[in-house]
Amino acid sequence: FTSTMNHFDQIDLTVVDANFQHWKECQRDKHPVFLTLGGSFNPVHRLHVHSFEVARKRMLEAGMYVLGGFLVLSTDAWIQGKMAASEVIPFALRLELCVLACQDSGHVKPLPFAEANCARTLADLQGHLTTRLGHPIAGVMLCGPDLLERGAYSRTPVVCVPRCGFDAAHALASRSSPSYIVDAGVVGDDDMALSSTRCRELIRAGRWDELR
Repeated sequence: FTSTMNHFDQIDLTVVDANFQHWKECQRDKHPVFLTLGGSFNPVHRLHVHSFEVARKRMLEAGMYVLGGFLVLSTDAWIQGKMAASEVIPFALRLELCVLACQDSGHVKPLPFAEANCARTLADLQGHLTTRLGHPIAGVMLCGPDLLERGAYSRTPVVCVPRCGFDAAHALASRSSPSYIVDAGVVGDDDMALSSTRCRELIRAGRWDELR
């Protein structure tokens, strides 16, 4: 699948609508935004969802009210270019796992289609929400410093969640677009060490008890 404006009609925006109403009634001094996190989610893990929660608090501190968050899953073809075919979880199953991972969150949902270009999806979704809600809604990319060090999302507002082995402040130093850093102490050392790569290593080794 690839994202088009028509695909956005498939998204359940109930939470976004409710939060927008709350913003109109109680939070008009803040700027309404939404967050997206792109990736393979092969597999999804707890830091993916936890990142939205800590980023949401950071955005509130910066004067922004987060209406909702969205996981943007990569296409199967894109993932197959990164790893062995035997380790690629098909999109339908990755989506199902992401739905389960988000079920206890009141703000985060996976988009129901796969996408190879997360920045384009953010821009398209920004237009869709602005039209739907009748008010400018800004999109902010949620990501780790490893992507920023590679020059990703150079023209997109970002909120950076720390990861072990990467200097978030250094990754953001040369950016011209708005950037925010979540305090590492809020994320926690155990979560900062998590990655889908690590999860796959534990699965291969049969160390299921460590997948918590």
